Amino acid sequence: FGLNLRFGTTMIIAVVFLVLVFIMSMQDIQFLVKAQATCLFANIITTLITAVLILTCGHWSFSNIVESFGFTNIDPSLGIPGWIIGMALLITPYFGFETVPQMVEEGDFPTSNAKKAICGSVNTCGAIYAIFFFCVAGLAPADELLAGDAANGFMTITAMQNILGWRFWPVVYGLVSILMGMTASILGFWMSTVRMLYSMGKKNFLPEAFTKVNKHQQPILPNIFLLVISLVFILLQNAGTFMNDFFNLMSFGCACAYAITMVSAVRMRHKHPEWYKNNKNVVKGGDFFRILAMVIMIAIAFFCTLGQGVGSWISFGVYLGVGVLICISIAMALSARSLVSLFNRDPSVLHYGTLFILMTVPFRFCSSFNQILAGSLRGSGDAKGPMCIMLFSFVVCRQIYLFFVTKIAFNEYTVGLGYPVGWIVCAVISYFYYKKSRWEEQVEKEA
Repeated sequence: FGLNLRFGTTMIIAVVFLVLVFIMSMQDIQFLVKAQATCLFANIITTLITAVLILTCGHWSFSNIVESFGFTNIDPSLGIPGWIIGMALLITPYFGFETVPQMVEEGDFPTSNAKKAICGSVNTCGAIYAIFFFCVAGLAPADELLAGDAANGFMTITAMQNILGWRFWPVVYGLVSILMGMTASILGFWMSTVRMLYSMGKKNFLPEAFTKVNKHQQPILPNIFLLVISLVFILLQNAGTFMNDFFNLMSFGCACAYAITMVSAVRMRHKHPEWYKNNKNVVKGGDFFRILAMVIMIAIAFFCTLGQGVGSWISFGVYLGVGVLICISIAMALSARSLVSLFNRDPSVLHYGTLFILMTVPFRFCSSFNQILAGSLRGSGDAKGPMCIMLFSFVVCRQIYLFFVTKIAFNEYTVGLGYPVGWIVCAVISYFYYKKSRWEEQVEKEA
């Protein structure tokens, strides 16, 4: 929209938006379902109106669609044309349809008609996607559509502004179709992820604290945990290739998830045929369509793998690292009492020791972060900086925190959180010191 926002400003807006979604997710489920439905239908209506306006603008030509098959920014791989790999990456718009059955269960839609909801959502959105991209692709040649800022994820808005000269409708389309559509998607993902974490707590895969709910029966800790993880990934993004890498990685993850789903569907049909007897929600076509869908999804997953760039694989490594961190944290939380019992079996020691581990586990990554940065700086010859930062964070700052917090609420929780407070302060100061200390110049001089 020509706002010329800096990357830092954009990140602040994203953080505020996530916090608003978090607040909405803590409300009653019926409110969430209605809010999501409102955003979704507003998105659909605005998208279809935009498609009709573009199709009838007088600038549209079918030849642009034909020529677009010869244009691609993706290099061929293993003899497979780039446009085929690009088509596979378009699986991303179907990311999130796995939440439909859950919305049926928690909403007021009859569960006996779940098949109608699933098929209806997939077919409706598929038709809308096809119509909209058909209209946009015919607006101009592909290289013109992707010129300038269009490649950053807002091709349609840029095309309406630069090619058609429109000013008012691109703003309406951006605010209603994109922003509200994004809100609908995030709410769906958020609700399903929160309930998955809640279920894991109920099944003892996560600590019991994940099962605590508020007055609206919304899980408290899963919502907070998801907010923290989302904020971390926003802060880890980079201004250059983040949108492209994120889109490609979403395509890869979506394709792999659906490929595994179809493999599971084929196996489940043969291992538990009794589940399908007198079941009205079974899709017609039998094994033929199950196996066909499995083959298609495995092929799409393979093509998406070929379409990943270096940045996407780096992001994938970060995601895996976070996953390993979460698994280790869960293992520590589940075995907390056993770990403490190795040193002392006194009941009071077991109680407080276990409580301390459970409180500090979510913040352990900050301690690792501190040691990595400190070790890097020491390796470059700067040992004084990390030592001063750690002394200030772990001694001075922690003592100041304990002095004030014990005046307000003196209990095991406030005292135990003194450790995470020191780690977090140290992590923040170490990060900025690492970025501003010019240690690279010192290394180059010594080299």
